[in-house]
Amino acid sequence: MQHPPYLMRPLLAGAVLLSLLLVGCDRNNAATTVGEQIDRAGTAISEATKDAGTAIGDASRAAVATASDTAITARIKAGLAADFGLAAATISVETTAGRAVLQGTVANDAARDRAAALAAGVEGVTAVDNQLVVGS
Repeated sequence: MQHPPYLMRPLLAGAVLLSLLLVGCDRNNAATTVGEQIDRAGTAISEATKDAGTAIGDASRAAVATASDTAITARIKAGLAADFGLAAATISVETTAGRAVLQGTVANDAARDRAAALAAGVEGVTAVDNQLVVGS
């Protein structure tokens, strides 16, 4: 079974620490007891696990944001397609972090303004960058 890359570093760190611990147990070292070595290894593994948890959380938040932007884009496109005055226009929509960018050509200024207003009215849209041009 292949593990996700963000889990490999903590797992490898834990394996290395445990190997060092076992090697250290064979040596007679009065300065560092086995208990102290186990404590240090436990702390290191705990830190590695915490880092892995942070990485998982970051990846999860990024996935949710991407899914949200995709849903926003789909709702804007559906609204544009349902609007009689805009259905025939060629309008592309891209959304990043709630910011919708409209590009393409529309028949007149009223259609340009209507497309921007429609996009701005979609839940989750934080800004609209209206790059639509009026043409034929």
